Amino acid sequence: MPRSVLPYLLLALIQGLACLQLWNLPEAHWVRVALYALVTATLVGGLLCQLLWGRLRQARTWLPVLLCTLLFAALVGWFAWQFSGPLRIETPYGLGFSTYLSLALLLYILCPFVQAWPSRRGWGFDYQALFAHAWNNAFVLLLGGLLVGAFWLLIWLSTALLGMLGVGFLKWLLFSQPFVCLSTPMVFALGLRLGLERVQVIEALRTLLLGACHLLLPLSTLIVLLFLGGVLFSGLEPLWQTRSATPILLSLLLIHLLLINGVVQDGTREAPYARSLRALIGLSLLLAPVLALLAGYALWLRIGQYGLTPSRVFAVVAAAVCALHALALAFAALRQSPWLASLSISNPPIAWATAVLLILLQTPVLNPLELTAANQYQRLLAGNADRSALHALQFRYGEVGKRYYERLRQTADLPQPLAEWIADKETELLPATAQWLGAELPNTDELLQFYVTRSVCRQPGCYLMALDMRLDTSSDTEQRQVLWLDATGPQARLAFIVRDAEGEWRVQTVHHLREDSAQVLERLRQGNYQLEAPRYRRLVLGDKSLQPTESPR
Repeated sequence: MPRSVLPYLLLALIQGLACLQLWNLPEAHWVRVALYALVTATLVGGLLCQLLWGRLRQARTWLPVLLCTLLFAALVGWFAWQFSGPLRIETPYGLGFSTYLSLALLLYILCPFVQAWPSRRGWGFDYQALFAHAWNNAFVLLLGGLLVGAFWLLIWLSTALLGMLGVGFLKWLLFSQPFVCLSTPMVFALGLRLGLERVQVIEALRTLLLGACHLLLPLSTLIVLLFLGGVLFSGLEPLWQTRSATPILLSLLLIHLLLINGVVQDGTREAPYARSLRALIGLSLLLAPVLALLAGYALWLRIGQYGLTPSRVFAVVAAAVCALHALALAFAALRQSPWLASLSISNPPIAWATAVLLILLQTPVLNPLELTAANQYQRLLAGNADRSALHALQFRYGEVGKRYYERLRQTADLPQPLAEWIADKETELLPATAQWLGAELPNTDELLQFYVTRSVCRQPGCYLMALDMRLDTSSDTEQRQVLWLDATGPQARLAFIVRDAEGEWRVQTVHHLREDSAQVLERLRQGNYQLEAPRYRRLVLGDKSLQPTESPR
């Protein structure tokens, strides 16, 4: 193994050991937050060191690496501090996915500036270096991801083949938590090293992709012009009926922006198209702010109708960034020569502005949870929100949402529907209770937490009754059957809850009786019922169990 690979594997090993700690999170909240921050610092710092290995001492490049590492650790720590439980990708209300995606985008934006740090002049960065690093990083990271995918595909195939031969231990070993956490970053690091060593291959791939941009830009130009021309005749109503106007418009604008930058590249090349085609492209760039305006207007209508959510806060930031790029494109189209060269001047400041906005989204300044909770709080007070908004405020916006929910509870003059919703919520939060009819079975403390009873047994009317349904008490010595009665409504519901051999409570089929709840309850209390043995034996065919039944006369 070449010695140049060892630092990459060592950093990957440290990253894997850090990720392994996430499988057993501590109970203390602050320790859990510190662990998230430490793992983030390990991943970000390790990735930057791998991309810059051998150049960390040039012009104090280690300084921006250290600053980026501390920045991401602080941002993830702040995000984790807002929630008392473990972080999940859906935590909460899509905020987890949006946050992780924005942090990944922030890292991708900052990486070229860190890599171009040695060649900077003061605070001015060489745009050619930024352009090359930004595109090359995409291919290097893609190569690392492809190598990881191929590695795990081979692992899966090998375990499947060996499983056919009865060797199951290898599957347990290769898919164990330690092996997954340690091997994945090490394989990814090998992919990074391979891409950084094969510079000619990466540049060839970049040339191919930029050539594809050259071919696709006229098509995207035609789509933009045809769409805006069609809007003039059809109006905006068909666009609003899609209910996804904002993502469609922003996607079109971003693709057009990507193709434009792929054609212009670092701003030093001659115009690649004929004069007539350049005129059409320039017209599409002049109309780019119209696309951004339509996307922003659609988002504004959506927020006015349904209020803010964390994902819509991110969408507002995305629309603002797209508007900046659209203005830069229109300004570049107005300049005659050289063709679109001003993009090399406007792109770095817009990248910095985007990075600042992404950072502020992870701080109290533009906290999506705070903005969303405050907006939904005002909508509830004004009577413009439905019951789902109250539920989201209580359960889906972290500690911030709970704080606004408590503020609603303590408000004296609430609208009548809102007061009723809060009263219903208070009933839902009561502990589950049920009354036993007859003797109580031992070791049934967790029975009330079972999912059948917990949704309805927060008000009087739930009953449990121990019924011995065993046919052969010699082989089955423990009585494990409980009858559950829901008498909270006008008609009774019955179900048998049975404890299996592992001690877990399992519900059988729920029976909806068309009888008065009070009458059913009285029969059970008086013992006015019978336990009948089955008339027919069961036919067992493999895993199927069949028994004849008599139809009611």
